[in-house]
Amino acid sequence: RCRVVIAAAAAALPPLTVADRASRVATGDWLARKFFDACRAAGDDQRTETGGWGGKKGGEIRIAVPSQFVLERTSAAARDDGAIELRFTVALPASGRSIEGRWCARVLCDRVPRPSGSDFAKRPSRRACQRCKKSSNHQDEHANAANVVEPSRRAR
Repeated sequence: RCRVVIAAAAAALPPLTVADRASRVATGDWLARKFFDACRAAGDDQRTETGGWGGKKGGEIRIAVPSQFVLERTSAAARDDGAIELRFTVALPASGRSIEGRWCARVLCDRVPRPSGSDFAKRPSRRACQRCKKSSNHQDEHANAANVVEPSRRAR
């Protein structure tokens, strides 16, 4: 398991993305989706196996699969100070019971999506932030409406 914290200055998120709790939830959800998409696009979410039980295997990078809902996630979060936190798993490569050190270095240093210099790093536009927050608020309104029960129908 890996945990990466990116300082607010390096993350450079627009203030709108961390203005309130709903914005931070929406931004964290967006970050999880971008990280997931970056791993899938590069094929880094696939396990590499060669040669059976004693063969070389491992190397996949995974984050919790995002659903269609905008949810508060433990896999990605935007803090109120503007910092970003990502949690994901990396299957360190091995051959039987021996670790493949050079392969591990390539996975950790070259293949883990970086918050700079990739599609993952593209900052969300103001319009995208507003759309995501609106979707999150709309989802919350429906959830709250579904939980409202008339007083006469409440369990006693």
